[in-house]
Amino acid sequence: AMSAEPFNAPAYLNLEEAGSSSPTVHVELTNFDEKLANLAEDKNQRPSDASQLRTGRLGEALVEKYFAKQLGSNNVRWVNDRIETGLPYDIVITHPEGFTEYVEVKTTVSSRKDWFDVSPREWQFALEKGDLFSIARVMLGTKKASIEMLKNPHKLYKQKALRLGLLISRHT
Repeated sequence: AMSAEPFNAPAYLNLEEAGSSSPTVHVELTNFDEKLANLAEDKNQRPSDASQLRTGRLGEALVEKYFAKQLGSNNVRWVNDRIETGLPYDIVITHPEGFTEYVEVKTTVSSRKDWFDVSPREWQFALEKGDLFSIARVMLGTKKASIEMLKNPHKLYKQKALRLGLLISRHT
């Protein structure tokens, strides 16, 4: 079973009216995945690509399941369900009102990690879609997870609620 507390709002929440730039949904993970405890990253070394892939897929599945429960499974599609598509979003939400919303999921198991990579393609898509694009930042614990919705990240950046950073790639 999965429960969401205390924030039961869908991704298209108008953040300005809510008075918060990033509502957080707390999701109970009971019976979601008994192997979740095995995803804990070793804090002293970089997690393996396989571990990062598992963590990312679990976060995407959690967000898809959460929104399917809130909005109905016919209105929510996980585009990477079978294979990584390479699209600049992971979840597509079709609203009865006739608009489509896109959600990119960024997942971590480290409670101290306050950053994540955004590809140039994801940032460009965020610029193009505006309020129809959100980033779902998922923090996985062993029994609970939180989903923080960052609606219109470009707007949040302009409001100084988010910062951009550059990282120099070092190939080893």
